[in-house]
Amino acid sequence: MKKRDICSMILASAMTLTFFASCSDSAGPSGESPVNTSGEDETTAAETEAPVPDEYRVLQEFEKKDYSSSPFRVIAAKNYLDVLEVYQIPCEEHKGDVVNDALVYRDQLLSDYFGTKIEYTIIDDANIASYISKAVTAGDDIYDVGLVGLGYGISLIRSGVPANYYDYPDINVDSEYWNKNTKYDFELNSRLYMATGDITTRSVIAPFGMFFNKALIADYSLDSPYDLVDVGKWTFDSLKKITQDKGKDLNGDGQ
Repeated sequence: MKKRDICSMILASAMTLTFFASCSDSAGPSGESPVNTSGEDETTAAETEAPVPDEYRVLQEFEKKDYSSSPFRVIAAKNYLDVLEVYQIPCEEHKGDVVNDALVYRDQLLSDYFGTKIEYTIIDDANIASYISKAVTAGDDIYDVGLVGLGYGISLIRSGVPANYYDYPDINVDSEYWNKNTKYDFELNSRLYMATGDITTRSVIAPFGMFFNKALIADYSLDSPYDLVDVGKWTFDSLKKITQDKGKDLNGDGQ
């Protein structure tokens, strides 16, 4: 996978969640243009600079370049563990769906602004990591960005596949459209190989939850996970401490 000057495109892709609010603000309930009720002379009002819609505000953070000579190539998983279908890319079969149409609108904005075409490769979730790894190992310049799950992302990092976000000065993971925990959760030895945020709907469509047995926590005199979270001490080490060697052989079968 060749490292190209695509940083602006990567960041500008992170706009999906912005569109739902901004699309509804451009017209009244009937689709008619808003009426000037301020009493201000329309000529004077027209001379006043109008606020920039959210989607354009994000785009204007980046230098406008012409990428028409090369498409922006994304490989993404369509589903999660063959259970949950995740809208990460627009597709014809979901035309009319609010999320799908927002993705279509996002891609059109990006294409217009950067003069490039966005191309998608769709892979089953279970196979996406191997596809990416094989392409990078072979030196095939066929993908620019991969939208993968956390577990597969970790696997790719161990294999030395992803590029370091910090090598690209145009990428600012402190910006509003990246998850605020990205650096805290994913940074490793001052390097960042994966991030999440508005660039993928998966970050809000497929959340995970953890459950625990309060009675067993009390029986073993362990710290409550709730309390550990409140004081900022809920870590993998804490999870290991409350789960390791805590089993009981209830039926006496030695297992």
